[in-house]
Amino acid sequence: HFGAYEIENRKEEPVKIYNRSASSEKIDSVVFDSVDYGFKGDGFYKVRASLQSKFGPRTMITRAEASWKQMAEYLRRKYGAPKEHKTDYVTEYLVVVKDMRWETGGVFIHLIYKGLEGENEDQLIFEMGK
Repeated sequence: HFGAYEIENRKEEPVKIYNRSASSEKIDSVVFDSVDYGFKGDGFYKVRASLQSKFGPRTMITRAEASWKQMAEYLRRKYGAPKEHKTDYVTEYLVVVKDMRWETGGVFIHLIYKGLEGENEDQLIFEMGK
């Protein structure tokens, strides 16, 4: 179903985002909670899969953090070393952001882990498109 418009560049038309959350999707056995499809003009533009997990009193590694490691290894095996890779630590709130980007055959691949957002939640986002 239609979800929203996403503006990436004010000089271009917005990306139309359609959501699919009725069934979970897997990439290399990592189960994502939702998948969004973006269309620009008359064609497909990108796909974004995300999963959220919660920190708990006995949580050492969350599902999102474990899946980050699995997806990063999978993408390295498949596409080689990322073009960009960075990790940011914000010690005031213990927020960790891990970010990897690949470019291959005119397609971008973006893997992001965002630690401790909101109510004890973290998030893994996999994005791929033109």
